[in-house]
Order: sequence, then C-alpha cells, then structure tokens
Amino acid sequence: MGGILEELGSRLPAWARGWPRGRIIGAAAVVVLVVALAVSCAGVSGTADVPVQAGSPDAGVTGVRAPSTAAGGTLRVVAGQVDSLDPQRSYQPGVWNLMRLYVRTLVTYSSKPGQTGDLVPDLATSLGSTPDHGKTWTFTLRGGVSFSSGRPVTSRDVKYGIERSFASDVVVGGPTHVVDLLDDPGNPYPGPYQDETKDKLGLGSIGTPDDRTITFQLRTADPDFPYVLALPSSSPVPIEADKSGYYGASPLSTGPYVVASENPQT
Repeated sequence: MGGILEELGSRLPAWARGWPRGRIIGAAAVVVLVVALAVSCAGVSGTADVPVQAGSPDAGVTGVRAPSTAAGGTLRVVAGQVDSLDPQRSYQPGVWNLMRLYVRTLVTYSSKPGQTGDLVPDLATSLGSTPDHGKTWTFTLRGGVSFSSGRPVTSRDVKYGIERSFASDVVVGGPTHVVDLLDDPGNPYPGPYQDETKDKLGLGSIGTPDDRTITFQLRTADPDFPYVLALPSSSPVPIEADKSGYYGASPLSTGPYVVASENPQT
C-alpha cells in the first residue's frame, strides 16, 4: 500500500504533494469512481447503455443543456423516491420540480437560465394585485388553458385544489401554508370532502366571482403570498376527477406532459 501511495504522490501536481495519507487515498477513490463511471457510460461494462446528456453539468446555469427541437414524445426522468404524484400531497422539492411537467399554478418560477429564482405569471395573467399591502389578493386567469381531459381550467378549479389541503384527514403530507393563511380559527374549514355546500366550494376566504377571477382574503397581510401560490399544492384540481387520497394515481395535467401510468413499486 505504501508503494502505491508513493506512486500516487509522485504523480500529484506540485500543490497537492503535501497532502496527508488519508486525503491521497480519498483522491484515489474519486479517480477510480470517475473512471468506473466513464467506462459504464461508454457502454463497455456489459450493462445496458444509459443515454448521456451532452454538454457540461453546469450548462443549465446560464443556458439550456442538450436542448431539443422535437415536439412531443416520451420524457424519461431520473428522480429520487417520489412520495406522491398528487400535487397537494408532496413535500419534496425534487418532486415539486418533477410536477412542473404536468402541474401549472397561478404563478411559477421562471425557467429562463439565470432567473430561476424569479416569479412569473403562469395560469394567471400577472403576479396578482393587492390593494391593502398584502391582505387581499386578486388574480385573473388567462384564457385557453385546459386540463388534459379537454375541459377549460376555471377559478373554481384553483379554489377546489387549494381546498384539498384543508382535508387533513385525507390529503396528508403536503404543505399547509394556505391553511395557515386562509383558515378561520374560530370556524375551521374541514376540506371539500366534508363540505356540505352544493358545489363543495365553501371556503369563505377564497372568492370566485367568475370563471377567470379569483380573490384571496388572508388572515394577516403577507406580501410573499404569491410564493405560496407557486407551490404545486396551490394548483387546480377538477372535482369530477378527484379521487380523494388516491388522486396521485392518475392526476390530470395542465402542463406539457401527462402522467401515462404510475407504479408505486418501481
């Protein structure tokens, strides 16, 4: 082992030759790992070939890595464990990023390189207006947006999707920021599954005066409320397609892709 380390040490650049023994071993392990990955990706390991993206790993910071000019097709995404494909039930940022493929919200984060931390309008025509410094918010939905079923998205669908987060006995695991901001502690809203109103839209703090207008009356002023509306949990859900706790098995899409199938085992 000592001879191997001496050989490695003699091949290190001048600025690294003073490294302690443990660090040299770590560097050797990294080199072996990198070589192993390179051989595997080259398809000579005997395993199935894995497509490799062109360009450097940080190309997406200032541009688009491996841009495609093709329209449609199947998108295969490598992701960590998915807790749920139900937009109101996930609390994993990695899954939220995956949901951008099939979930749209009133506002969202920009996909423009270098500006991905900025909010931009999505289902709404603007970032919203507030006449009282953040306690009341109004948004207007843009026209021509439909679910994958073909039905147009309305303000009532946005309200119903948000109401699902209030059903803590059925829809569990997702963020509850909207509950904290919109619920009445003196008369808590139980969620749409216990809602006794005819249309299941009994949450009084959200108004839908017409198909394209939605208003929010917050308990306290919050100038950052649009960031809450950018979460997948604030996305629209059509009541006719809702399967309560099982909606994640076949969620309807408002985005560019549709979930064709979901296998919780794989």
